[in-house]
This record gives sequence, structure tokens and C-alpha cells, in this order.
Amino acid sequence: SSSSSSSSQDWEDMLPEPDFSRANYHSEKSMLSITLGTSLQIKPACEMPTYGRRKNNKNAKLVVVNLQKTPYDSEACLVIHARVDNVMKGLLGELGMKVDPSDPLPPLEKQEKRETL
Repeated sequence: SSSSSSSSQDWEDMLPEPDFSRANYHSEKSMLSITLGTSLQIKPACEMPTYGRRKNNKNAKLVVVNLQKTPYDSEACLVIHARVDNVMKGLLGELGMKVDPSDPLPPLEKQEKRETL
């Protein structure tokens, strides 16, 4: 019997050039890849954060920040299952930085109050 869902989704078109080649190049050279708010399901983009470790450097690291589990959680050195806004707000706070109020997006505090699961 066939399943109505798949573990990955196909894009109808290839990723545009030269962006695709640049992304591959930099992914392979990366010592740290941080993925924010992605299920890491759409190939080939979902594989790019692992290229540094798989292709060139076994010491390269992957960090995953996403609400749900991803297929790459087991390969990550750090996995945070939380809202990206909350993680980034905490990171900015630890770094002594604040969200710029002139940013066209509403402040994080207002976004958090509006969001529901």
C-alpha cells in the first residue's frame, strides 16, 4: 500500500543558479551551520547544513532550532525545540543586544502574545 505522505518534498524547479552553486560551496566550507525554523525536509536544501562535516571536516557542527523534531536532529551537536523568535531573543539578550525598535516587524514581545499553537 502507498502512503499519502512522504518524508521529503520535491520542488518542481531546481534551485536557481548561481545561488545553488554558491550555497553548495559555502556549505561544504562551513565549520558551523545553524538552521532556524525549518523542518529540513525539502531536498537538496535540507542536506546542505551537513555538507561541512560530511564532505570536508569531521569537526564541523550543526545546530537545529525548530519546534518539531527534524531528520537531522541526531546529527546536530545542539538541538533546541522552541520558537525561533524566543531563541533569538534570548541569544540577543545574552549578547547584550536589543531588537531595533525601528525594525519594520513588531517587537518580539508583541509577536509572542499574538502567537498561538
